[in-house]
Amino acid sequence: MKLKITLLFVLVFGIINAQNLVINPSFEEYKKCPKNYSEFNNNVLSWTTANKGTSDYYNNCNTTFGSFNPRGFQNPQNGDGFAGIVTYYEDRYSAVRHYREYVQGELKTPLLKNKRYSLKIRISLADESNFAINQLSAVFLEHPINIKTKSFIDLKNLKKDSVIYSEVSFKKDTYFTTKKNWVTLEKNFIAKGNEKYICFGNFNSNEATEKIKIGKYFLPIESYYFIDNIKVSPLDTQDFLANNLYAFSNVLFDFDKVILLSSSLKELDKLYIHLKENKHLNIEIYGHTDNVGTLNRNEELSLQRAQSVSNYLINKGLKKERIQWFGFGSSKPLVENSSEDNRAKNRRVEFKLIEKNKI
Repeated sequence: MKLKITLLFVLVFGIINAQNLVINPSFEEYKKCPKNYSEFNNNVLSWTTANKGTSDYYNNCNTTFGSFNPRGFQNPQNGDGFAGIVTYYEDRYSAVRHYREYVQGELKTPLLKNKRYSLKIRISLADESNFAINQLSAVFLEHPINIKTKSFIDLKNLKKDSVIYSEVSFKKDTYFTTKKNWVTLEKNFIAKGNEKYICFGNFNSNEATEKIKIGKYFLPIESYYFIDNIKVSPLDTQDFLANNLYAFSNVLFDFDKVILLSSSLKELDKLYIHLKENKHLNIEIYGHTDNVGTLNRNEELSLQRAQSVSNYLINKGLKKERIQWFGFGSSKPLVENSSEDNRAKNRRVEFKLIEKNKI
């Protein structure tokens, strides 16, 4: 029984881990057990810092620099290791203004252009932080960042250097103040393509950082967050090819009605997401009926059903100029209307995606 349980755990863990594109996502693999501050860079496998800031590494292999550490107490969110970074720092006597720390990791495979991904990052504010902030960001890049200062990384400078990146910003109306537990930052995003690295931290200057004072610790005057269990996963979305004709499989109406049934919405939502992510595509909706009823009524019904589908997509946010709808009545059957099963196949709504420059 113990062997079966062990094998089951390994199998389940392997499946879960395979869904995550981040290498060493919980900072479990390292060259040596940390014995002091600032042993993140070139120690945690597949992770570096993006500037000269000295990001920290904690692991329960060392009781002094694990859950109990000079920044306070926090159990790892997953496994034994976790990281810590300064996200805001002020010291009028320091030569370094806007001091920042970052963690920068590698992905197993580059991100695909225009594909949707899910990003999850677990954070916790350190006990001995003077400030909490309300904005943190993850930046995805084709090549790692290597800034030769300890200051904040200004994304505007990356643009000037023609660096292609995707920014996923986590900004709240409140502040990230949770110390006792881990908070999950979660957001979906669309990749620009070929991003192979992720960099996380605060990319704002001191003046642009919104903060709230929560502690009265003497030194250092800073905002400091623990980080653990970073996950990047591809989202399961339907891919549709331009100029191909598709029939909805679950877009349904009651008999002689034009109001969409609730069972239709999931399929339409997937189509809307695809159109939202592929702004170079327009769509045409085609309504069809069987041969029961008059020609005029069937033409009217097919047009109204196509319009009902179109209105749903428009109400979701699709621009009206990107969609057209047509009703063909019973003039284009898939099969002969010789049985109820065949008539059911002919009562359908179809669509075609068309590239804008080809309309």
